[in-house]
Amino acid sequence: NYIERNNIDIQNGRRILKYMVYNILEYIADVQEIPLESQSIHILVNDNTSINQSIIIELARKLKRVDIVTNHIKQFRKLEEYLDDKLGIMITVGNNKRKCLVKEKWILNVDFPIELIRQYRVNPNSLFINLENPMLEIPSRFNGIILNSYEIQMKEELETSLKNMGLDDNFDMLTLYESIRMRKDSYENIQKDMEQDEIKIKRIKGINGYIQKKDFERIKESGRK
Repeated sequence: NYIERNNIDIQNGRRILKYMVYNILEYIADVQEIPLESQSIHILVNDNTSINQSIIIELARKLKRVDIVTNHIKQFRKLEEYLDDKLGIMITVGNNKRKCLVKEKWILNVDFPIELIRQYRVNPNSLFINLENPMLEIPSRFNGIILNSYEIQMKEELETSLKNMGLDDNFDMLTLYESIRMRKDSYENIQKDMEQDEIKIKRIKGINGYIQKKDFERIKESGRK
């Protein structure tokens, strides 16, 4: 078939999500009609990889505040020191399971499995942005939104090219896009490709289907109470 003939590696579309974190946050801020640069976020991350570091650095530069929640505090201390010493940006690194997530409105799950998340007290009205495998369970007493899967749009000629592969009936556009763009390269270079391809978040699915503007508005209003 086409995939085998052209040696295309099709996975599940989730690897490339790490390069789209800022796009996802821009989408949320646009729907909620709030300035993204004034927002704070807690990042759930255990693997101290270069790409995870790149995500943290980008968000620390562009958002008001970034806090890291991890079981591997010592591993992320060097990044904390680098941001402070070299860029003049302060972040926090911690792991207080009773307090660190109880008030936070935006939570980014980079690599925590659901079994680990259950050990934390989570703000019941938070936006839980999930990059890990789709969460099929909702934590008890959770009334917020879990962002589980993401649909993208791109420049027309690229979308037409992907559709001409004849694979769009079996795979979504995010998965197909990942198959042509994921490679061993820098975080910045892959993001440059995405910018040239005019990649944007089109809509987002939660536990119960597509998340509507009214759902994002509900979470926004709950933060004012």
